[in-house]
Amino acid sequence: MWPHTLEKEDQVEKNIELMGNESAKFVFLRREKLRLAELQRIPKPEKESIDQSFMIGIKKVLEEERDLVLRNVVSASCRDVQDSYSLPLFQAAVSKRYRPQGARLAELDSLIAGLPRLEALIEEQDYSLKVGEWSCRMNGLNQILSEMETKLPKPFEHTKINVDPNYPSDRCTMVDNKWVDVWLTKYLNSKRPIFFEPYSTWSEKMEEFYEKVYLVEWQKAQDLLHVPVAAKPEPPPPFPPEQVVPIRAFLEEGQSEYPEQGTLKSRIYKKIGR
Repeated sequence: MWPHTLEKEDQVEKNIELMGNESAKFVFLRREKLRLAELQRIPKPEKESIDQSFMIGIKKVLEEERDLVLRNVVSASCRDVQDSYSLPLFQAAVSKRYRPQGARLAELDSLIAGLPRLEALIEEQDYSLKVGEWSCRMNGLNQILSEMETKLPKPFEHTKINVDPNYPSDRCTMVDNKWVDVWLTKYLNSKRPIFFEPYSTWSEKMEEFYEKVYLVEWQKAQDLLHVPVAAKPEPPPPFPPEQVVPIRAFLEEGQSEYPEQGTLKSRIYKKIGR
């Protein structure tokens, strides 16, 4: 039996919360590293061709507008000579009305001729924007990872016992001249002692603790908070009004910078008087 295994429930909860704060840092760092790896695997975008229906639509609108200008010239010229119609007079009227429309018709012709260049520029700009986003996909993430690494628990040293609050004497013991994490060994129900060194192995076990122990206890606490009063076998008497605010304040106080962390079951029981 490991030392101090007969702990009070309150102390167990405190230990689990303390280790939850430690282990969460390893877990969230690993998740960010996985996210970085996923971003690194994203290939550089390829240049895409524009939807031809879009260009065809633009060309059709310009051609219809050009055709409308010409139709209006012909219609108006015909009205000009309808009282004394002859082809020479009609031609003269068309020539007279056509010349003022030359600038507009030239503009439309120029727009139609420029459509291939417009298509190429759209494709180039689209590619440039996508490559820009791709190039910036990891901006700041390496710095975030570096900052997270600085907040990881430092490697264990026996000089930290009863000095660092993370390493009280009942958590540390010697086995075969090596320091054992008693709490981690016990809460993971490990048949073999879990040593503080090598650090990489200990950190992996801490991540395992977070997933298998801490989150389980956290979920139990959340389930407890959402159990309807009628579903409890022996519902306690209603809380006096003066107890409601302290309970809410306690629950809010229990949250930390890690979104999956919160107050554990026994501490909730203690606060609500069960």
